[in-house]
Amino acid sequence: MHVKDYGAIPDTGEPQGENILDAIMSAVEMGEGTRVLFDPGVYYINAPKIIGDHNRNTVVSPDQALYHLFISNAHGLIIDGNGAALIFEDYFAGAFKFDRCDGVSLINMTIDYKEAPWTQGEVISVDSASMSFEYRVYNDATDLLSDTRMVGAINEKKFNDQVFGMVMDQNNPVLLKKSSNDYFFISGYEKTGDRLYRVYVDDVVYLNPNFIDTGDKITLNNRGVAGSAIDVINSDNIYKKRDCLRVALYRYNRRIRQRRIDCR
Repeated sequence: MHVKDYGAIPDTGEPQGENILDAIMSAVEMGEGTRVLFDPGVYYINAPKIIGDHNRNTVVSPDQALYHLFISNAHGLIIDGNGAALIFEDYFAGAFKFDRCDGVSLINMTIDYKEAPWTQGEVISVDSASMSFEYRVYNDATDLLSDTRMVGAINEKKFNDQVFGMVMDQNNPVLLKKSSNDYFFISGYEKTGDRLYRVYVDDVVYLNPNFIDTGDKITLNNRGVAGSAIDVINSDNIYKKRDCLRVALYRYNRRIRQRRIDCR
């Protein structure tokens, strides 16, 4: 089964999410052993939509859904990118979620986002008394903190201790700061200027020169608010092979009774 038969054409610059979803839904309905094949090229994925359970009418809007491609009750399904790049348009939603699936393979594709699902910036000052630091988002970085969905999630306590920051090495920002922990949790933030924010942490122990200090480069990750890039729940034998995953640092979530996910 080929996605082009459902109208999904690569390299057009136009969203192909609905067409790709139609192809995957048909494959789920056809049953075990069905392969969904892409042409090489770039596909933009929009409009998260729940699929599976033979229900083609269940649709959720991008700002309500946590995943672009929510696949349930698939058995023996093969999703073969054939070298294609799938670019997901809503950085607040995860890419794939597999629920009650068995023997599903996700192979030969690059998974990325149109905008980076994290914020990068620099600490301007630290205030231990208020358990906060002033943070400037870089001009070339995605400003997630300006997204009202982030504000709403903070106010409604939806972070579940999973929205976190990471302190990067000042000389080599692809590495973590050697004296800091792997991550820290944030408890809230407020806008103070153009791409300027006061960020509150949940423990004053983070605010010391060995952890968070003036001049530090910090990456804030929104994956606790949004879905993981790939989420597997209530499923067995999910395989991810020969893929390139270029997304947020919090990439995989495996929980409940899933017993095997094979990433190669």
